[in-house]
Amino acid sequence: PDKFCKFFQENNQKEFLELFKEDATYIDCLYGLFKGKKEIAKFLKKCHNEAEHYNFIPKNKIFQNSLISFEWDFSFVS
Repeated sequence: PDKFCKFFQENNQKEFLELFKEDATYIDCLYGLFKGKKEIAKFLKKCHNEAEHYNFIPKNKIFQNSLISFEWDFSFVS
């Protein structure tokens, strides 16, 4: 989760996408479901086109097999 937040905040698409398998599924509570690295890349681009200065603070981390889930507090400027 720490790398996820860091790379997302930096808009570091290359490193952010390396955190996912090619067939990964990412679920965002605001933007919905994204399947595969190409769709996840579009999601990241959309987020950074719509806002800036993201700040994530990860909380309540859950690791189960190959799944990672966590809640976070965050802020941004739109």
